[in-house]
Amino acid sequence: MRCLNPIIRWPFGLNYSLARTQLRFFRTKKKQPNSRQGKLLDAPATEKKSKLFAFGNFASLQRPAKNEISKSETVIEKISSFNSLRIFPTVRAAMIKEIKEGYNLKSTYVKSKEELEIKPSPVQVAAIRKINQPRKVSAKQSTAANGNEILKELILENESKKLKVFTVAAETGSGKTWAYLASVFSKLKEDDANLFNRSKKLYSEAKQFETIRAVILLPTHELVDQVYDTAFRASTLPIDLEEDVGAKMLQSSGFKSFLEAEGTKNLGLKVVKWGSGDSHERLFQSAQKGRIDVLVTTPAKIQGLAKLTNIPRQFRLFNFVEYCVVDEADTLMDNSWFPDTSTVLRRFNKLKDLIMCSATIPKEFNKTMKSMFKDENSVISIVTPSVHKIPKQIVLKVIDAQQAPYHGSKSRCLAQALYAIYNDGTEAGYVKRILVFVNEKKDVEPLVETLITKYGHRQADIVAVTGKDSAVERGEKIDSFIRPATLLEDDPDGSKIKVLVTTDLLARGLNFSGIKNVILMDIPRSSVDLIHQFITNALFHPSTRFIFYENGNPLVNKDVEEKRLVILCNGDDQLSTVEGTSVSATSKGLLAPTSEVRPNWTKVLETWSEDNKEHNTGLRDDAKPTFLFMGLKDESVGVDLQQLKLHDGEKYLDHQGRYSGIPYFGVDVSNSPHVAKDVREHIMTYNSQVEEKSLIFTTSRKHTLGFSNDEAALYSHGKMYFDWLGRNKFCPGCGSKVIPIHAGGKLRCTNDENRTDGENIIHSCPVKNTSVSNVSFPRTDCVVITAITDKARTKMLLSLNKRYAFTKMYSCTSGFMEPSETIEVATKREIWEETGVVCNDIQILMTQPWPFPANLMIGCVATVEFNGQNEVIHLGHDRELADARWFDVSFVKKLVDGEHTEETNPEGIILPSDISVAFSLIKHVLDRSEVKL
Repeated sequence: MRCLNPIIRWPFGLNYSLARTQLRFFRTKKKQPNSRQGKLLDAPATEKKSKLFAFGNFASLQRPAKNEISKSETVIEKISSFNSLRIFPTVRAAMIKEIKEGYNLKSTYVKSKEELEIKPSPVQVAAIRKINQPRKVSAKQSTAANGNEILKELILENESKKLKVFTVAAETGSGKTWAYLASVFSKLKEDDANLFNRSKKLYSEAKQFETIRAVILLPTHELVDQVYDTAFRASTLPIDLEEDVGAKMLQSSGFKSFLEAEGTKNLGLKVVKWGSGDSHERLFQSAQKGRIDVLVTTPAKIQGLAKLTNIPRQFRLFNFVEYCVVDEADTLMDNSWFPDTSTVLRRFNKLKDLIMCSATIPKEFNKTMKSMFKDENSVISIVTPSVHKIPKQIVLKVIDAQQAPYHGSKSRCLAQALYAIYNDGTEAGYVKRILVFVNEKKDVEPLVETLITKYGHRQADIVAVTGKDSAVERGEKIDSFIRPATLLEDDPDGSKIKVLVTTDLLARGLNFSGIKNVILMDIPRSSVDLIHQFITNALFHPSTRFIFYENGNPLVNKDVEEKRLVILCNGDDQLSTVEGTSVSATSKGLLAPTSEVRPNWTKVLETWSEDNKEHNTGLRDDAKPTFLFMGLKDESVGVDLQQLKLHDGEKYLDHQGRYSGIPYFGVDVSNSPHVAKDVREHIMTYNSQVEEKSLIFTTSRKHTLGFSNDEAALYSHGKMYFDWLGRNKFCPGCGSKVIPIHAGGKLRCTNDENRTDGENIIHSCPVKNTSVSNVSFPRTDCVVITAITDKARTKMLLSLNKRYAFTKMYSCTSGFMEPSETIEVATKREIWEETGVVCNDIQILMTQPWPFPANLMIGCVATVEFNGQNEVIHLGHDRELADARWFDVSFVKKLVDGEHTEETNPEGIILPSDISVAFSLIKHVLDRSEVKL
């Protein structure tokens, strides 16, 4: 998130800081003064019923259905041994051996790995049981006697070839890798055994065929290396049929003849890695030496073959892939990876089993799956009871870096945590390894530098890994962290502690073998979800303000002396806790919902929040208000937007502690009369002095032009956005509905239909096929408005528009900029078109938003060199003006000061409102005139 601070000016000279999600960095909060309120903050928190996934990024996770979890629990409880699962005998033996070999004994009570009793984890039970269920076997070749038998044979044949899709979700560290490896290895060995029993010759020929049978797709090369190491080790470990498989299993004639004929000493599966630095030639050469049973790679590596136009049928090795695993599927199926992943999957024409594995089930992932596989019955969901939960063996501790002795310094807090871990007495005799995750890669190297220079850590003990490192460099740096811990005396660097500082680049799926300590410097998030997390949290904060519009007109209290915006506040304690405020003060505008109204209002907020996060196509349905996030105001504001000071605890503070202030939302109730009615009734209930007729959605510019500077800036911001949203309801490319996303900041076409053309995805909406994709941004029309004067500033050219001729209001010349024009060129053109005057010099002075409907006024001063021609007025070019004339500045000065009488100003000429940019330009010229005024 960039941190910008755009300035909205209204009128010239006002600096009102209000950004839409581009916010000021939050400075360390001042210490809370000892007060009655401060003591209340220290009181025990009211116990509330916890809400699943209620916080930030985790709100986007899909909660599994209760019946799915219940079924999973029942099955898991009944199975406690790999022998109870349908796994090919030699695969079972190799799996148990590989798990034992990689087991870290330093914290266990057994003396040797042989004593270990390996039991299946919940995800292994649930996944292997479902994935390895036998298909209906196709009918044997025979001459069918009648139509029914032919139909039956066809059904069985189709069933045996039908694609099955499995989604496997289980908590991190639960053994998902072996859950899918055991399934894929078993299917490969079963296929081999079936082919062998059918024809030994065919089996022998098949082993020499240039093809790939199974593919495992992973997002990073580090994961490719790790999964390959596990799969390759399992496929090459020695297996003794009598000892490891057992006589009972060998009694089956199908197993015994196949295994003995192979002379099996190991699994005999060819596992190949195609990772970083591996050329396509390595893949093709490996296939030439015999079929590849399992290929471990990334989607990008496979898609890269498309560039090899000099090689005929460059994807031919993938024509007979029958089994595919997509590991870390929530990553590989998100927006950034989906094009590569989906294109690769479409190349597997013979695919029978597709296994999607992930530690989480994001709602977006479920949407993607539904769009790819229209038949819901074709997707088999496998979940464990502990999905989306931190494993029980992990102890989670939170350190408040704001408290003493850290005083807001996270690096000091980290240094203390590292010291405490080093001295906690665990892992005696071994090098302690600690992972430190930060959210931004720009924070990695500064944090490492701080630990080394400020806190005295050795350079050899602190490792930094970022996306700038090559795959080879990353592999070398993390090697000591993904292998079992080394003894102190064996460490080549003589380290007692090693710290790896990185981002979530390495947080996806890597098995950091035996590491017991992980430190998160920031609350985890993803860039896609940050804006939703931020806006959702701000939406429900007690300090949040809401401004209401109906058809672009703001809700005001017209009876007060100054026409004020009605601003609703979430919290009902805000006003009563501040000295000097009273209920009567709310008649000026700022209001807090009472308990009678709050339930309805909360429901409105919750509905919109969910629709906004999910990009629900019903965002603009009838009866629903439209919300717009206007930004944070980083000043203390109050009842009159000037006097009321809020304590730090009452301001909104985002989850990372960086942004603080008062959130503002605009609410368009044009389609929601019931919401407008509730708001009005609430205001009348809250303040009995307010009558219904005094609350109006004003159409009068007299009201809006009477707003205070801050109110005008807020009103203008929302008015321009809602005007844009109201004018754009359908896609210009296909005519489908468009919905506001990112809390009103963009428009998105709801037409998601597409088709494939070779390797490309062609959207039915032409807008989505452009480089800018499917979003539309708000429109702002630039208008140049110019005060025209001579060099000496003795005269000023003012004009009277035909539309306002009856008012006698003379103003500055203005007009819209044309495409490709500069401000200077547009100014000279407009002056000549409207008045015929030729100006020589243009000075750009000021800007002002003008929400009628969505203009940006660019204020300039133009100088005309009088020569008998340049200054001559001619109104025949444009015919937009009723009159234009040169006035002496002394006459204009009296208009500004209101000193004219009927004798000195018999025509009753007036100037624009003093809040307009035109008035500011006129005054600017007068202040710099050479005439003594």
